[in-house]
Amino acid sequence: MALVRTHLAPLIDDVETAGRLLEALRDREPLSGLECRIAPDRWMACSVRVPGDGTALLLVSDISARKKSEQRCRRLEAEQRHYRELFDLAPDGYFVCDPEGTILDVNRAGALLLAKDRRNLIGTPGTDHIAPRGQECLP
Repeated sequence: MALVRTHLAPLIDDVETAGRLLEALRDREPLSGLECRIAPDRWMACSVRVPGDGTALLLVSDISARKKSEQRCRRLEAEQRHYRELFDLAPDGYFVCDPEGTILDVNRAGALLLAKDRRNLIGTPGTDHIAPRGQECLP
C-alpha cells in the first residue's frame, strides 16, 4: 500500500481516480479496469482482486497502445462524418460508381436531379438513368 501511495498514485493525473484506487486497496474492495492517465500519452488499467485470504492484489496493465488506437478511431469517425456532411449537402449531384457503372452512393442533389429516392438508386446501373437518346455514346 505504501509503495502505491508514494510511487504509483502520484503519477495518476486525476486525483479522484488515484483516490478510488487507494480506497479500493485500503478497504480490500475489488475494483476492475480503472483507467488512469499517467502522462499525456501513457495510460494504465488498474484492477484490485481480493482472494479468500483477505490480501489485496493490484494488477496493472499498460493500455497506452489501445487508448491511442481508440483516439485514432474517434478521429477517423469524425472525419467520415465531416466528409458525409460535405457530400450530402453539396449543391451538385455526386454519383459514386464502381468500374462497371453501378451506383454505390449518391448525394441528395443527385437523387433530386433524377427525381428518385437515394436508396432506390444505390445498387442500380448508372446507365439505367441515362436518357435513351444519350445511350448510343456508351460502349
